[in-house]
Amino acid sequence: MKTKNEVFNILYLLYFITLPLIFSKSIIDPVLVPRQIHLAVFCIMTLMAMVFKSEKSNEINFNSSLKYLPLALLFFALSTLVSVSQARVLSESYFVTTRMFTTILFFFITTILLIKEELSINTLYKGVICFAGISILIAAYQILNGHEVNLVSSTMANKNLFSSVMFLCIPFILFFQNQWKYYKYFKSIFLVIIVLVLFYIRTRAVIIPLVIGGSVYLAYNIYEFIKKKEKSKTIMFLTLAIVSLSIFGVYIKRNSSLGSFTDSNTFNTRIKLWHNTKHIIADNTLLGAGPGNWKFEFANYGIGNLLKEASDGRMIYQQPHNDFLEFFADSGVVAFLSYVGLFIIAGYFLIQLYKNAKSDKEKHHEIICLIALIGFAFISFFDFPMERVEHHVLFFTFLAIILYRYNAIVKLNEMPKINFSKGLNTFFFVLAFCVATVSIFVGYKRYVGEKQTVQIFAAHANGDWANLIRLVDDTKNDYYETDPMSIPLDWYKGVAQFSMDDFQNAKTTFEDAFKIAPYNIHILNNLASTYEKLGFHDFAIKHYLESIRISPDFEESVLNLSAVYFNTNNIQKAYETIDKCSITCQDAKYPVFLKAILRQWLNQNSNESIKQALSNLTDDEIIKVYFSSKQKNTNFTNEISNYKQL
Repeated sequence: MKTKNEVFNILYLLYFITLPLIFSKSIIDPVLVPRQIHLAVFCIMTLMAMVFKSEKSNEINFNSSLKYLPLALLFFALSTLVSVSQARVLSESYFVTTRMFTTILFFFITTILLIKEELSINTLYKGVICFAGISILIAAYQILNGHEVNLVSSTMANKNLFSSVMFLCIPFILFFQNQWKYYKYFKSIFLVIIVLVLFYIRTRAVIIPLVIGGSVYLAYNIYEFIKKKEKSKTIMFLTLAIVSLSIFGVYIKRNSSLGSFTDSNTFNTRIKLWHNTKHIIADNTLLGAGPGNWKFEFANYGIGNLLKEASDGRMIYQQPHNDFLEFFADSGVVAFLSYVGLFIIAGYFLIQLYKNAKSDKEKHHEIICLIALIGFAFISFFDFPMERVEHHVLFFTFLAIILYRYNAIVKLNEMPKINFSKGLNTFFFVLAFCVATVSIFVGYKRYVGEKQTVQIFAAHANGDWANLIRLVDDTKNDYYETDPMSIPLDWYKGVAQFSMDDFQNAKTTFEDAFKIAPYNIHILNNLASTYEKLGFHDFAIKHYLESIRISPDFEESVLNLSAVYFNTNNIQKAYETIDKCSITCQDAKYPVFLKAILRQWLNQNSNESIKQALSNLTDDEIIKVYFSSKQKNTNFTNEISNYKQL
């Protein structure tokens, strides 16, 4: 497709070339915020070019039969916007919503330019190839420099996200047309390198659709050759299929990290994440919990059965590893159905394109697109690609191309058109400029906040409490209330105040943090400890119990609760509580609390002979008997009575 105005082709090519190079080492997540700002700036530049350079800027022609895909996106956008009203943490919703709106704006701009034939599809293919080439070169450099597999992520911040974005690049590489006679060899080598890198970093959510998709494509070719009775090509593709499957089988068998393909730990974790997500959806079916708020609601339904670092609160899951469920939980049923609808409608368009194909080449094109679409749906079901700007951009570019190509067959069938009036056209541009501008503003606020948070982390680690309080006060605002790990900034300030024995102010600050993240076990634990320091025993007990409800294995709260019971002379509950701790507990308070509680409990629950004998036992001996009874699962008092010194 030739275009008369090259300005848009240049803008898009420059955008895709620079996209993998946009990152900042001065913030915690080096790519998410910078790439949102980068995309918003690109949208503004493109909109300005459309206003001043477009040859058809006063009208946008759109075939009525194509309305369903844009409508699905509009419903998705509106349901996301409405769900902001449900958000507990508005700052997170602002950030997620502006990112979503900016990427949807990118889709509409790209679709309009393609339909008006002011942007070339081949430019989009070329741009994505440049994006993929730069990304894969950086990944190859990381591999050659001995990076651990989990750290091979190019500039995508996560190896799974790098794998999924490379998967999205494959159809663009396959479809790009170039007159250079050696390009087909270059393309083959490039694709082989991508596949090898994907197998090296072993992301199952990508490897599975890649292998199945490749197998389906080979099977399709073999079927077509058999049907046409082309024996030589049939034999060639059969041989290729057998060799490929054999290589894959040998790889699986001999690979030293075979467990990454066969163990079920990660899958079981996903099931647990989805289980909690199901409860969030049940409680927020219509409007959702608010964009980006899944991570603040998730722990309410229990985290005790997750990985140790999660049940201890040292790690907070940021998404359920399923984009479909996350959109449902965050933005409600309409957003979920709209997102599912994108895949269904795009799939329908591809099937129609296949039926209207006039050559084998066109049929192969649609088959590859359909495989890529289904493959990305699979990835979205087991991972979180739509958290990232680059994944949005590539996926929406893919959809825009499908829409444009389907538009061509609709034109041939002389379907009716929708002509947007000049007023509606003006409204679109004004709204688009507003969306992009707000996205830059929110992104900038987030960028400054993350940059300051790096200093907050340092002050917290160094115990620089006065400076920490000042940094939090300077950093927190309506657009940045939590760090990228979903911990409220007020929690850091509360820790500083508590450490400085300023318990009254610590109480107020922890209560503010609690309003944002009421199911964060560390906030609950710290707030309870502050209440205890101020003498509010009942409030302390209430919040410790809530922390333990969320994570029964969180031993810090268990120990603190046992201490409150002990201090209020409820020795029986103190014993029952500390008895829930594992005897392998590494908390320094455990042996201290245990000694005091065990002796007191034995004095209350033993006969006179045991009580008299206790005076001859050291605390260490009592603990020794206690540990022995726990290991043998026997009665503690019986073990004491049978102890040799008695």
